Amino acid sequence: MWLLLFITIIKAQAYSFNELMDQISSHVEVSALSEKVHVLDHKANKAKSWGDPMVKLAAKNFPKDSLKDDETPMTGIELGFSQKISMTNKYGDMGRSFKALSDRAQFEKEQLQRKLRKIAWQLIIEKEQLSKDQKIIEENLEWMKKMLAVSKKLYSNGKIGQQGLLDIQIRKSELESLLEELIFDQNEKDYALHYLVDSSSTNLKLSTVPWKTLEKSTSKLIDPKELGIQKEMESKEFLLKAKKKNIVPDITFSIGYTKRSNIDQRGDFLSASISFPLPFSSERHSDLRSVVHERDQAKKNYLSYQKKKASQIQINNNAIEKTKKELQYLLNKTIIFAKNSREIASKSYRVGKVSYLELLNAEIKFQQLQMKKNKLEAKLRNFYLHKLYLEGAPLYE
Repeated sequence: MWLLLFITIIKAQAYSFNELMDQISSHVEVSALSEKVHVLDHKANKAKSWGDPMVKLAAKNFPKDSLKDDETPMTGIELGFSQKISMTNKYGDMGRSFKALSDRAQFEKEQLQRKLRKIAWQLIIEKEQLSKDQKIIEENLEWMKKMLAVSKKLYSNGKIGQQGLLDIQIRKSELESLLEELIFDQNEKDYALHYLVDSSSTNLKLSTVPWKTLEKSTSKLIDPKELGIQKEMESKEFLLKAKKKNIVPDITFSIGYTKRSNIDQRGDFLSASISFPLPFSSERHSDLRSVVHERDQAKKNYLSYQKKKASQIQINNNAIEKTKKELQYLLNKTIIFAKNSREIASKSYRVGKVSYLELLNAEIKFQQLQMKKNKLEAKLRNFYLHKLYLEGAPLYE
């Protein structure tokens, strides 16, 4: 009764596959990249600006002894205003460069979501393999208990020696130990998954996992990593345009109004000026050449990614076909032979026609092949998962 209640509580605490994948969208690592997107958006707005206008208030030419404003015609209070003005639209290009970086960060965020979902899938695949292994060991343990009972009868009848009985008991003990290890390993996967899900639940319901989605082809192929590299190139192109236009210097336009005491009956003074740097140093030209190399580097990175991606897809597709063939041969022939061999050895052992060593060899071989099947199935699922990841297919819809 208490055991049933405990199992019910555990099941109630389990979370579903959809809950896990949904919560990855708001994971703390993903949220951190959202902040990066906002930062770059604000930097884009800043880069487009000419900067703040300057206001100047100055007391001019006051006599040092009296500090009076009516002793000299040059004395007065000046109110000035100045503003930096660009002769080109380079600041617009700078803003567009940062906006492209913001878009790149958005794609990085989407890629991170895909990466975390891929990690989640890998942990789920491993957990499913361990669960299947556990069922095999449990079934094998029950079979070994029956063989141990048979061995005790054979021992009492003098048909096997004490060593044979001990070896059967040792094998049973090994299976019990392996069973405990598998349970601990499954708990380890749950602990790893819990980093990705914000829930008080303790484990994932494997029954909610849509395994068929791994093998489905999809037309929704949007590779955020590739799009991010494209945005990197776009950013460098806008930055290069801005640096080329930066050869034309900005001008600073200033106007001033000086309030005087009007001793000379000339009234107040007005002033205006224009200033700009002379682009004679190597600073601007070095910046330009540097950005040219950065642009070229981004292009080469993009070409390299495309070639590497195409190669990885071909290698992965080949691995899928190889694993499918190996699994098919194992299921259709090898495991069937091994199961029949164990059944024959079991029957023959009961009547004393085969030794306990032959029985154990048949049992171990069958178990190894069953667990190899589980390993190959998990391997194939990982290859399907990697194919979707490489192609840019969604890992959750």
